[in-house]
Amino acid sequence: MTCQRNWLHVEPVFNCLEIQRQLPEETKVFSQVISTWKEVTSKLQNRLNALQIIISKRIPEILKNCNKHLEFIKKRLEDYLEMKRMIFPRFYFLSTNELLAILAGSRNPESVQPHLVKCFENVKQLMICKQEIGPSTIRMLMSAEGEGLVLHKKIHVRSAVEQWLANVEKSMFEALKKVRSCFVPTALKVS
Repeated sequence: MTCQRNWLHVEPVFNCLEIQRQLPEETKVFSQVISTWKEVTSKLQNRLNALQIIISKRIPEILKNCNKHLEFIKKRLEDYLEMKRMIFPRFYFLSTNELLAILAGSRNPESVQPHLVKCFENVKQLMICKQEIGPSTIRMLMSAEGEGLVLHKKIHVRSAVEQWLANVEKSMFEALKKVRSCFVPTALKVS
C-alpha cells in the first residue's frame, strides 16, 4: 500500500512533458515501477490466483524493489524541486505537493492560480489571455479585493513556469514602482 500511495502521488508529475525531458532517468525508472506495480495488481485482481500470489515470495521482492526505486525518484525529485526553488525563491512558500502540482501542469498556466496567494501576498489571480496563435499572455494581476494591477509589459507564458513567474514578479515590481511614483508629490521626488 505504501508503494501504491507513493506512486499515485507522483504519477501526474511524470505525465508532464517538461519533467520527462528534464528528468529522463527518473522518468524511465518511474515507468518501470508503474509497469511492475500494474502487473502485480492485475494478478491480484484475478481471485483464483490471489492467494497463490500473496503466498509467493516474488511479491514482497517486487514491492521492495518498487519502494527502492520510488525512494531513488523521491530523492532526485527533491533535488529537482530544490533547483526550481532556487530559480524562483517564492516556491519555498509552497509545499512539495503544491509545487509538484504546478510543475505537473506547467503547460497550463491556470495550474498556478490556486497557489498564487502563497507565492505573492494578496495576489489572487493572474489575468491570462489565451492566444489563437502563440503562447498565452499575462497582462494584469488581481488582488483578493478585486483590485487590478496592469503589468508594465505583457508576460508570455512560453518557458518553464519558474521563469515566466519570475517575469511576472519583475513586471509587478516595475508596475508598482510606476504607480507609487504617481502618488509621490513633485516636491518630494528626488532628481
